[in-house]
Amino acid sequence: MSAVTAIRNIHELTPDPKTGISWAELEAVYLHNRTSPFQVPAPVRPEKPDYLALPEKPAESEGISFLGKWFESESAKAERHAENLRRWQQELIDVERENTLRQHRYQQQRTAWAEQYANWKFEAEEHEKRLATAQADARQQFRTDAAFFESYLAGVLAETEWPRETLVAFEVKPELSAVLLDVDLAEIEDFPDKIYGVNARGTELTEKAMTQKAVRENYARHVHGCLFRLVGIVLHTLPFDNVIVSGFTQRVSKRTGYLEDEYILSCKCSRSQMSSVNFAGLEHIDPVEALGDHPVIRKMSSTFIFQPIEPLTL
Repeated sequence: MSAVTAIRNIHELTPDPKTGISWAELEAVYLHNRTSPFQVPAPVRPEKPDYLALPEKPAESEGISFLGKWFESESAKAERHAENLRRWQQELIDVERENTLRQHRYQQQRTAWAEQYANWKFEAEEHEKRLATAQADARQQFRTDAAFFESYLAGVLAETEWPRETLVAFEVKPELSAVLLDVDLAEIEDFPDKIYGVNARGTELTEKAMTQKAVRENYARHVHGCLFRLVGIVLHTLPFDNVIVSGFTQRVSKRTGYLEDEYILSCKCSRSQMSSVNFAGLEHIDPVEALGDHPVIRKMSSTFIFQPIEPLTL
């Protein structure tokens, strides 16, 4: 898709409000954010230690050599056995000491765990009590929590890509089931005024200048398409009924000589009106005419020249 086509047909990226999030789905997100369950894992109970096996008492024949069976004297036999008993007794002492240490460490860990678990259980139970209250409060606050709706919409808009820089400011009015948006539109001076292609032989790029009317028509389609798309995004993201969206550009004021915001387009769209649009065939829609079916404020000539307006308000 060429840059010019992407700019002219930005409205084709508009999501269908009928497939957007419902009140129930959005409430589930809200309650999850406000009333998340206790996240701290329970302390892990220490495992019982593996104790070392006690060494077996050596037999009198342990350690005797093959020839010693026949030639070992009684004194040598007694000395060998005594040495075996000494080593065994020392090993027995070492093993019993190690097992005692393991048992002591386990008891310390078990005592610490029991205290930690008691504290964790208390905190978990207290959290559940607060959670029950929070859920009841959250359900009452949900439909009037403008900060939540604005944060949720801001996340969606932050991920929305535009072929031209498009800055959006907005305010959510839950009590009126409405969203108001101001769009800082691209300047017409920044729009492409040439069409590029390839010659018949496919060997060279060609350049063709667009007429000023064609540039202005592309600009008109683009700014109307931006507003149309934003309406669709809002109604797809939030289950509200009305959207007021106004677009402005920067112009040098003839009164002050300074650069000022100048609104050129403002429209109020309802969910019921947008539901009549065939979102499966957006390529057949002219965004200029599509917004004209809604309450719209614009001063646009037949040659697509815009004059400043006063935007719509609630």
